[in-house]
Amino acid sequence: MAVTLHQLLKTLVEQSGTDLHVTTNSPPQIRVDGKLVPLQLPPLTAPETKALAYSVLTDNQKHRFEENLELDFSFGVRGLARFRANIFSQRGAVAAAFRERLHAKYDADEIRQSWITLTESDAISLIRIFCQLPYLPSGKTDPIARTILETYVTRLTHEKYAATYQKVVNSLRNMFIAKPDSPTLLNFTALVRWISPEAAHRLQADVGMPVAA
Repeated sequence: MAVTLHQLLKTLVEQSGTDLHVTTNSPPQIRVDGKLVPLQLPPLTAPETKALAYSVLTDNQKHRFEENLELDFSFGVRGLARFRANIFSQRGAVAAAFRERLHAKYDADEIRQSWITLTESDAISLIRIFCQLPYLPSGKTDPIARTILETYVTRLTHEKYAATYQKVVNSLRNMFIAKPDSPTLLNFTALVRWISPEAAHRLQADVGMPVAA
């Protein structure tokens, strides 16, 4: 493998990026100023993406991922930064997204561009990006991240975006049928509930999940 995860994360920080995306059949990509930019590297193979993702996992985390086919966790790189990671299965291969926690920038242009990009792509991308935003159930989080969550929930449940809402419902329903305790499914609905209990109640009912009375 010609590149290491440490080198990719170092490039992310040096270029003031917020996210690193690692998927098969594509060069590694970083998000800079709200836009995904492919690095000048060859497309990654399935063994390479797995090796990159596994390079920061403990044996226990590898076991959890192989059991659930998805894993969320945080880790630090000495002298560089702390990152939040989402490892998941995509078309039978291992893929990963890493977000730099300290210097991530959330601004109006990024929110707008992210929403446009996500609504035009597959719903699972919107779900995974949504779940990567930092929060605590106590509400202790940076106010801009809270604003993004509120913006996404408001738009998602607005009649103008009914088609996007239905795509999300369909994706979540497939998750629920395949694995009712999917961490992504539970995290997504918890985030929506944190912002709007009413929206979460509607979403869970539409997905077919149990809804508390």
